[in-house]
Amino acid sequence: MLFRRIEILRWEVIFLFDYEEINRGSVLRQLVNAGAPDSVLHRISEKIEDGNLDEGFTYPNPERQIAVVGVGHASSGPEFLSSFCHELRHLTDAIASDNGIPLRGEKVSYLTGEISRKVADAVCVFSCPHCRHA
Repeated sequence: MLFRRIEILRWEVIFLFDYEEINRGSVLRQLVNAGAPDSVLHRISEKIEDGNLDEGFTYPNPERQIAVVGVGHASSGPEFLSSFCHELRHLTDAIASDNGIPLRGEKVSYLTGEISRKVADAVCVFSCPHCRHA
């Protein structure tokens, strides 16, 4: 599992890339630190335990301006990228809503790009078919 922490618009975002069942304890600790309620912890714990490929989660906590984003182990580079984009949308929506940014238009698009830029190295490693097998 690869861990990345970024800051954007007063939010702290923890990314957990390529998590698997063996990482469940670490993932849950990050969620607890972000203030996730037991219902979220239980749901994500079960999801990780199931061991399905091509899944992820996003837990935003607007009160604390922190989010945990997980993109699990993927069956392929394109599937990893698809899961990342899906979770990125949830994250961008939460941060934009918290900052009064309309969910349509240029401002939210720039926010999406800025978040992507901050984790591009990790996304590249897991989405590129050459890097995945290097």
